[in-house]
Amino acid sequence: MRGLFKWLLSVFVSLSMSFSASAGLFKITVNDLGGLTPSQSSAFSGLTSITQLSDSPFVYANRGLMQFDTADLTRLENRGSLFDVIVHEMAHVIGFGTLWTTDFAIAGSQSNYVSGSGRYTGEYALEIYRREFVEGATFIPVELNGGEGTANAHWDEPWPGGSSDLMTGFLGPYPITLSDTTIASFADIGYLTTVTHAVSEAASVWLFLLSIGLIVGRNNQRPRVASLKSV
Repeated sequence: MRGLFKWLLSVFVSLSMSFSASAGLFKITVNDLGGLTPSQSSAFSGLTSITQLSDSPFVYANRGLMQFDTADLTRLENRGSLFDVIVHEMAHVIGFGTLWTTDFAIAGSQSNYVSGSGRYTGEYALEIYRREFVEGATFIPVELNGGEGTANAHWDEPWPGGSSDLMTGFLGPYPITLSDTTIASFADIGYLTTVTHAVSEAASVWLFLLSIGLIVGRNNQRPRVASLKSV
């Protein structure tokens, strides 16, 4: 399936973040606070804390919370969608929809979306969207329905990338897919991805095998080639 392996390899493993002295790795750690079976725990979001590094214009998440109704876990696991839901929520924790725009709070930081507009304009994702789906597009359509937690934080359900994309606001239809546009959107909030930056495939595979969940460091310079609330 095109989606989830590509997601883990291209985003969680190959994302990067800059440090003033040198690049370094940090790990996404999921703390199981109880209520999960061993299989549910092994499959494992809202953002609760952010940080801005001294040499970076970007605002990053450094802590988040994922809450699930335990009554839904078995149902999701039995139908094979628990992993998809968890990865979706992890994406929100590290910034998809939650850190698209932060300049209203921290001047000069990322500004990719105006709430209520339905128009995402981040540089990297928009360039990939033009290549992948709509040549000459001036924005990527964002969901405005579904209420708090869905509106303004997901791709629009009927967007050209298809309603099966991992980051639309409503789960399904299956199989879940992952567009290059979705991956590229993480570059708009300060990460390095294999879609928007040159990353060695061998290095990515090595990192994937040894350290699933690690995020790699990124500097602030744009390359010359331009470009989880609940479901």
